[in-house]
Amino acid sequence: MYKESEIIELKREYTADIRKEIIAFANTNGGTIYVGIDDNGDIVGIDDCDALMLKIGNLVRDSIKPDITAFIHYDNLVEHDKNILKIINNMINKMVIIIMIN
Repeated sequence: MYKESEIIELKREYTADIRKEIIAFANTNGGTIYVGIDDNGDIVGIDDCDALMLKIGNLVRDSIKPDITAFIHYDNLVEHDKNILKIINNMINKMVIIIMIN
């Protein structure tokens, strides 16, 4: 069972607002985001983990400055035959500026 904490964020699905959590973790003690798990810790899964990794990687590279892509790591987990994307942010206590791109 997954549970949110200061260093764990659960996301049922991808939205561009995920960059806010990535930035928050970069500005504090780092953390992990799981996409495909709802707020109750239930696994709902995602369809195409590889495509989502690419999408989030591009979002991080294009809309967060300074560039923190070297500190973000992705892992495709499979639990109960459902894909979960694990995003690990190892950047700690750095000032990050977000650039909003429409």
